[in-house]
Amino acid sequence: MLPHEAVLGQMVTVREDGRERRITAAEAFLLHVTKAGLGGDSQAARTALKAIEEARAQRPRDKERVSVIVYKPIGHCQTKCTADDRCLIR
Repeated sequence: MLPHEAVLGQMVTVREDGRERRITAAEAFLLHVTKAGLGGDSQAARTALKAIEEARAQRPRDKERVSVIVYKPIGHCQTKCTADDRCLIR
């Protein structure tokens, strides 16, 4: 294993919109680059697009695309849902 593979494979905690989640350091790096690109950093945008293109080229061709999405409302959640809101299982 190359040294950078060990680092990029480590799990890190990221916070988005006040919520924490665990992702690999590689995913965190790509998330950071993508956000910078969307924020106007043209070099970051090019880097993110290149990473997306490479990932698409490496994915298996025989995978089926999603054809059905099932929405299951679960009632009121414990966050800031109103009576008219529906929450999704995550």
